[in-house]
Amino acid sequence: MMLSAPATLLTGLVTLLAILIAIGTAILVARVRRTTGIQPPAMSGDPRLERALRVQGNTVEGFIVFLPALWLAAIYFQGWIPPIIGLVWCLGRIFYAAGYVADAERRHVGFAICIFSVLILVIQAQRFATQDRNRADARARLAAIIAKASIPPKPRYKTRVPKSSKKKRVESKKRRSSIKQGRARPSGD
Repeated sequence: MMLSAPATLLTGLVTLLAILIAIGTAILVARVRRTTGIQPPAMSGDPRLERALRVQGNTVEGFIVFLPALWLAAIYFQGWIPPIIGLVWCLGRIFYAAGYVADAERRHVGFAICIFSVLILVIQAQRFATQDRNRADARARLAAIIAKASIPPKPRYKTRVPKSSKKKRVESKKRRSSIKQGRARPSGD
């Protein structure tokens, strides 16, 4: 892969755009702090500040998965698809931020766009020589991921302490108590 290839340059521009979005969320937090009058290190007190902080935190958390997935897809799968998906992720982040700042319930569309973008980058299939087989492979892997995620976790049951264990514990405490009472200073009689 050549570093001067157009797709690589576009991937670099998408990375720069993602960094600018992260800087923008930090500026958003600063502006909301100024308008609400809540100074650092306070992290709560006004719902607008809490939403702005959540937007910034979630964007930084998303970087941990997005940037490596973007560059791995760009290096190994090449072509225009990884940077285009990266642009979609950036747009999703902008929709997420705008929706969340306006109302917490409006964040879901942008969040879904970001999650699906990263998921596509991670499962991008390029194992076969034909595009049809690659699509079928990607669909099969996506179906496997969804099937695994749809299995409910095994329910947890509360365990009870057996009566014999409780009795042993109480007897042990009584023994320790009598030993400690034997160490007490004699009363001044």
